[in-house]
Formats: sequence, structure tokens, C-alpha cells
Amino acid sequence: MINKVKIISIMLFLASFLILSCDNSCSAEETPKSEKVTLTSIDVTSYPTKRLYITGEVFDPTGMTVKANYSDGSSKELKSGEYLCSPSAKLTENNTKITVSYTDSGIKKETEIPIQIGYAIEIKESVNGTVKCNADRAVSKSAVTLTVTPASDEYELENLLYMYTESSGEEVVRNLGISADKTEYKFDMPSYDIIVKATFKLKSDISTYSVTLNKIGAKGNIKVTLSYDDET
Repeated sequence: MINKVKIISIMLFLASFLILSCDNSCSAEETPKSEKVTLTSIDVTSYPTKRLYITGEVFDPTGMTVKANYSDGSSKELKSGEYLCSPSAKLTENNTKITVSYTDSGIKKETEIPIQIGYAIEIKESVNGTVKCNADRAVSKSAVTLTVTPASDEYELENLLYMYTESSGEEVVRNLGISADKTEYKFDMPSYDIIVKATFKLKSDISTYSVTLNKIGAKGNIKVTLSYDDET
């Protein structure tokens, strides 16, 4: 009887041991292994302040914010210097986008932002009046507006033109039609840097003076009318 009790006790102990082992084994299998968090993408959340350039300028990221996104759903804002912008050299007329890239743990992600390459507008200084433009640069075929202001009521616009040099080396001059009392002049920007010139003059004051010469004789008087342009 005693042996039977011992055998039963041993069997119960072994059964308990097997149950505990199974519980531990099952728990270990059910616990997923933690996955490594990796970089999945980057986004430009705010565009840079400056997006219109002329050839020869370098891209300026001021005002731009870049965000990195990860596989666990988290994200972080990148600091200036953590990401790269390409091209970093002087821009040419063929550059229409900037590539932004960021690398984390050997994983590199990229995104792009559009930019525009325009052409410079230079206003030559005028005497007895001023010329102002709505911008100091503009893209090809965009509207350019010039505002002319005489120095005083005594002056008026005499001539207004813009000029540029084509890739062939030929110099082109475009005269803008002048109208009395008109202060704004518009034209489409060519695909070249331009120079704007204006000249102002004193307003014309035409006065007519009559001089009568008396001729002694039967035929009476001879009347002679003289006129001149008074610009003084």
C-alpha cells in the first residue's frame, strides 16, 4: 500500500513538472520578439522661404522643415545638417527640383521639392524720374510690371525700354509704347536677364508769338507769325 502511494506521488510530481514546463514553453512561444524600428520615409512639411532662383545662386533651405518617419509609426523633425540637399552647387537653368535625403542606420530615404529658375531684372538709375519693378527676377513668359514716376509735374517720360543679350550674342532692344499720363507698363519676361532703361524730359510748352510788320504802301500790312518750343 505504501509503495502504491509513493508511485502515485511520483506520478503527480512528474505531471506537475510537465504542466509547468509546458506553461513556460507556451508563454515563451506566445511572446513576440521585438522588431527593429527602421526608417521608412521622409517628408518636407514646410517649403523653404525662397523657391525662385536665378542661375548662379545656391539653394537656400531657410524655412524648410523635414520629418523622418519610422516603421513603428513614430516620426521626428530633422535638424538642419542632418539631411542633405542636392544639388548643392550653383544652380543652372536646368535645375527644377531639389532632392532632400536622410540616412539612418544605413537606410537612406529621399524626397523632392520643386524650385523655379528665373532671370534677373536690373533697373538702370534714371535722371528726373524713377522706375520700379514688381520683382527683381521673373521666370520666362511671366508678367513683368514697371511703374514710372517723374520727379515732378514738370517732367514726363520720354523713353522706356528693356534690353537683353541672346545666347548667340545678339543684343535685343524692346521699346515700350509710351502714353501720356500712363504710369504702368507691362511685358512678358524673356528667357534672359534684362536691363531696363528710362529717360525723362521737361514737358513741352509750345507758345505762339505774333509779330506784325507794317509796310508802307498801298498793299497794306504784312503779318508774320513766329513760334518756338519753350523748354526753359
